[in-house]
Amino acid sequence: MNSAYMEFEFGNLHYKLSSRDKNTTILFLHSFNSSAASFGSVCELLKDDFNVIALDLPGHGQSAHVDITKYSWYYSFEGFTTLLTQFVDRLDLKEFFIVGDSVGGNMAIRAAASLTNLRGLVFMGSVNANSRQKLFDLHYPTETLGFLFNKDLNEDEINAIAAANVSPLNKEAFEQMKYDINRTDGNCRKVFSQYMNTQPWLDEPELLKKSGLPFIYVLGKQDGFINYNIYKNFLMERGVTELQIKIFSHIGHVPPLEDPQLCAGLISEFINMKKALGNIA
Repeated sequence: MNSAYMEFEFGNLHYKLSSRDKNTTILFLHSFNSSAASFGSVCELLKDDFNVIALDLPGHGQSAHVDITKYSWYYSFEGFTTLLTQFVDRLDLKEFFIVGDSVGGNMAIRAAASLTNLRGLVFMGSVNANSRQKLFDLHYPTETLGFLFNKDLNEDEINAIAAANVSPLNKEAFEQMKYDINRTDGNCRKVFSQYMNTQPWLDEPELLKKSGLPFIYVLGKQDGFINYNIYKNFLMERGVTELQIKIFSHIGHVPPLEDPQLCAGLISEFINMKKALGNIA
């Protein structure tokens, strides 16, 4: 995997990519307070069969920290989504799938109507809600949820956020999560929360339905943020079938960090099934 950068008015977006010589591309979008590195092992497992690209969102990983006096809008759902469509357009992606973890999944479904070559979606630890209030209703009402949007975090708060994302017993995943939280721009946490309260909320399940795209949800019973039982029921009330919801007992909010082998297998199986059905070349 090689590093590359794409220039925008606020600074550079960093992304990791393999070769571009395969028929199908997978674009990975990480969760809030995380980075492209969360998909590192998954990308290694898939890069022989697919072109793989993992993007660092603004204020995350190796991407630029935004000057919020000029470009704060880029730290919002609307900003993230607009950057995603521009990123895909500039790379001229053909026949691609998106794997979105948490907020990465929200970005993907919000941008889907503008991504004409998008062929399917894999949501991991991602809550697609029909209102801002419903989004929070589908999460556990914990103190840690509030920490997500604090500009400044102390060590205990960082540990709490990391533990809600991945199990502390998985030392490598836990340390990576803490590292990513530490290097995330605190202004991004603060400003993103402010924009969540002012920008209109889109009915994401309805957007997904209208897109007609194939999809699966991957959820973990160890997720410290999402109430997976309530969320599963919500999805099924909105027409999602049990076959489209994969729930595993040993993973949490960032599955690719905790079990990359499982995630790579699910992604590969999903894409190959779509090929067999004639959805893509």
